[in-house]
Amino acid sequence: MKKQEYKYVFRNRFRTMASMSVYRIGFTQCASGFTRGIEVINFYMFHYVVNGCGAYSLNGKHFPVKPGDTFLIYPNMQISYLADQTDPWEYCWIGFDGADARILMDAAGYSLDKPVLHPNSPEKIHQLIMDIYQCRGQEIYQLISMTAKFYSLLACLIEDAARKSQALTSLTGLAHAQRACDFIANNYSEPITIEDIASHANLSRSQLYRVFIKHISVSPLQYLREFRLRQACTIMQQHPESIKNIAYTVGFDNPLYFSTIFKRSIGKTPSEYICQYKNKDISDKN
Repeated sequence: MKKQEYKYVFRNRFRTMASMSVYRIGFTQCASGFTRGIEVINFYMFHYVVNGCGAYSLNGKHFPVKPGDTFLIYPNMQISYLADQTDPWEYCWIGFDGADARILMDAAGYSLDKPVLHPNSPEKIHQLIMDIYQCRGQEIYQLISMTAKFYSLLACLIEDAARKSQALTSLTGLAHAQRACDFIANNYSEPITIEDIASHANLSRSQLYRVFIKHISVSPLQYLREFRLRQACTIMQQHPESIKNIAYTVGFDNPLYFSTIFKRSIGKTPSEYICQYKNKDISDKN
């Protein structure tokens, strides 16, 4: 019996920087042999296969996928996936990104060599994804609810990996990376240096760099800079202040430099970003 095709998708219009943010979510029934061809996307995508079969290719490596499996698409890498000819897959999926994305997916057991996993409780994974979908919406509280539900999904995946003794015990350097990230979260407003972060994590500067590249996919300096920018975004959305005060509050000692990298990273100047939320507040009240 031929399966009826469908696709439902929600896209987040407010993709500002966050430690983790859900960009889009949906569920799809593919046609027989459906493929998107080789492509490259700039964020992560997590898939759960509800029914049917298919194949996933990552950087030229091919992985068969069956019902109950999950597979992870990595950003900025060549991928493709193909629905089975006789039993095409139905899957739900989440597009996401953020400074913590790589380290959390590593902890959940996914890797470039092993991007397909079968969780112990696939039905629970399916339900958690649909819970995220039910929270969809462009209001700030809805976006926060989506992120909260997404963290519940991540917790389930990481717990599953820990029970299988695959991820947390074998990822050398992961504990060091987490110590460094915690130190940044607690001290970003101070004039901390990369040497301070490395010392807290009991690593040399070069070791810290390698650990961050392996587990977080960015350098320690870039992670610190992006963390500070995320905090600045939060302040601008909730309690707009002068650009100079915001820069100092999140750890930048040069407001001009802060404005420059803010525009480069966010795509708007700090003033434009603040104005965007002021205008939204006015329209919401009207």
